[in-house]
Amino acid sequence: MSHETDESLDSERSFETALLDTSGIDYSEASSVDSKRHSIEGFREIQGLDGFYNAAVWTENGKTYLWGRQVETAGKEGQPDIGSLVLKTLGPHGEVASSKELWKPGDSEYLLEDPRALQLPDGRIAFGLTAVDHVDDDYIPYPAVLITSTKELMGGDFPEPIVIRTLGSGDQTMPLGKDVSYIAGKNVTSLGPNLFAFRQEDDNHRLKVFEYRGAGEDIAYSQDILLPKNIPWAQFKIGTTTSPIWLNEHEAVLLIHGIRRTENNKLEYSIGSSRLLKDEKGILSIDNISPEPLIYPDLFNGPFDTRETELHEERRVVYLCGALAVRGVNDDLEYIKAYPNVGDKRTVEVILPVVNITKGWKRHNPTEPEISRVA
Repeated sequence: MSHETDESLDSERSFETALLDTSGIDYSEASSVDSKRHSIEGFREIQGLDGFYNAAVWTENGKTYLWGRQVETAGKEGQPDIGSLVLKTLGPHGEVASSKELWKPGDSEYLLEDPRALQLPDGRIAFGLTAVDHVDDDYIPYPAVLITSTKELMGGDFPEPIVIRTLGSGDQTMPLGKDVSYIAGKNVTSLGPNLFAFRQEDDNHRLKVFEYRGAGEDIAYSQDILLPKNIPWAQFKIGTTTSPIWLNEHEAVLLIHGIRRTENNKLEYSIGSSRLLKDEKGILSIDNISPEPLIYPDLFNGPFDTRETELHEERRVVYLCGALAVRGVNDDLEYIKAYPNVGDKRTVEVILPVVNITKGWKRHNPTEPEISRVA
């Protein structure tokens, strides 16, 4: 399994850095929420994004790009919501400056959902997506990868992602096309230039990690990361949100989403934090999961009625596919600008001070969660 050198990590930081320019932006809405519980510094709703959600986020040449779903029709139970993937560009004061439809249902044999972005040292962007196959009366999600550039996305035809339906079986690295089995899953997130993670369907507390080196290359299983099942706000499921934001060679902030069942049997989605740890051999583990979520549905009850943001009555949702690192003069990570959606109809910008995330971290070599690795 490959892992980045110090040089490549420093190069990635230069692409994931954003300026915290608050001129013309009002973050006062945070004062209307429960200050004793939340760990955020402020938030604002982004105007002009009605019905837009689950957006990847990146910056380039002073512009912020959000690539997400524009909902058209709510899916029936067990079916995906229908909508195009639309690229939004934000102006200097956080307003929507332009919009372009990149992909729409009917253009391919599958539905595309939930892009997540990692900017690479060579200027390209590694996207993890979910491709949903429609087989008879069933909908099956598969990991998908797209490595492209902002210029290509803004240009002509939409580049076709690679849909990954097979990884190989057992504990050994297996090239595509040999001893393989279908692997359904979602929450595909880039962990590094060639490394991706996703949650396999019906395995609610495990991440599968694989290496993808380009079209026509082998797609190799790397390791599993087993996650705890006793986190109160994530007892039902845990999944990734955005790519890790590195603090140093071995530690990164990894924002995660969790789902729990409420007393009235609704599914409640929240966003919390964790530490992604990389050891000397490049093996990954996750620990220091926040005991309380950082972002949760009730956080936004004051500014707007969260009941009006949901397409589905059986759940209450905040979800996250995009965030930006904000670094100080010495390249220290100071803030994370996260772009979660509240339900399926509102996108907000949230400022997370990193000190609130890392101040309680216990830095030791954990025995849990367990790690399953390639022999």
